Amino acid sequence: MNSFIWSRRKVLLTGATLPMLTACGATTALKPEEAEAQLSALEAKSGGRIGVYAENLKNGLNISRRADERFAMCSSFKWLLGALIAHKVIADEEDWDRMIAFSEADLMDWSPVVEPALAKGELSIAELCKGTILTSDNTAANLLLKELGGPEGFTALIRSYGDEVTRLDRWEPGLNQNKPGDPRDTTTPRAMSGLLAQLLFLRRGGRNDVVRVKEWMLGAETGLSRLRAGISDRYLVGDKTGTSSNNQSNDVAIVYVFPTMRGTIGPVVISSYLNVPDPMSPETDEIHAEIGRIAMKALVTPIYGETPWT
Repeated sequence: MNSFIWSRRKVLLTGATLPMLTACGATTALKPEEAEAQLSALEAKSGGRIGVYAENLKNGLNISRRADERFAMCSSFKWLLGALIAHKVIADEEDWDRMIAFSEADLMDWSPVVEPALAKGELSIAELCKGTILTSDNTAANLLLKELGGPEGFTALIRSYGDEVTRLDRWEPGLNQNKPGDPRDTTTPRAMSGLLAQLLFLRRGGRNDVVRVKEWMLGAETGLSRLRAGISDRYLVGDKTGTSSNNQSNDVAIVYVFPTMRGTIGPVVISSYLNVPDPMSPETDEIHAEIGRIAMKALVTPIYGETPWT
C-alpha cells in the first residue's frame, strides 16, 4: 500500500488526531452568500455552467451554485462504484478477494491496470476497485458494473440509498457522450455530495471496508490540478475526477479537517461540475481549484477565525 496513505490509516480508522492546527492566519473567511456570489462571478468568466454543492458535515454549513441542475457524471461515478462494492462487502454479499476473469475482448481505451494483467486473465474485486478509483481504468469499471447488474443495477442500488436523482444508463466509454439536455448518466451536485456523505461518512458498520475507498480516493492523482490545487496541504484531500471532450469537467472530493482548539471540524464534501467550452484546459482546472479555495474559506475558515456564520 502507498506509504503516504498508510501513514494516515490510523487517522481514518480511529479518528486519531494530528497535532492541533493553528488558525488560518491571513486567509479571509467568506459568508455563504459571499461565497455564492464569487461562484456566480466565476461562472460568468468561465463561459459555461458551474454546478457546486459543498458542505461541512460537522455543522451543516454549505454553499451551492446550480446545485439541483443535472450534469454528466463522466468518470466521477467511479468512486461511487467502489463505495457500492464496499457496502456489498459489509453486507456479506461480496468478497474483496473474489477473482474476476477477463480477456482482450473486454478491453477498453485507457485500461492502465487491466491491460498489463491480460496474460494473467483475472484480477480481484479489490484490485479492480483500486484501479477504477486510482487510475480511472475504464475496463475495470465495466467489469465491476457487470457484477452489479450493469448500469441498471448500479442505478437501482443508488435508489436503495434514497437518491432519486443520480442515474447511470450506459457503459464506458458511451456514458461520457454528454449531449445537451440528455439526462442519461447524470447527477446533480447536491445529490453527489449527499452520496459522498452517506456512503463514506454516515453509514454504520464495516468501517474498514469503506476506508479502503477513502484511501484510494486519497491516493488518486488524476485530480491534483483540480479541487486539490486550491485546498491547503494542511488538509487531507481525496477525489475522483471525470472529463468529457464534449464540454464536461468534474471533480468530487472529501476533505479531512482535523480537530483544533475549537473542537472537531469537518469533514467537508465538495462536488464541482463544470460544463464549459474547453474542459481539458489548465484554465478549466483552475476553475475547480478556485472552487476549492472558495469552499474552504466559507466552510472551514470561519470556524478557525472565531466567526462562524449561522
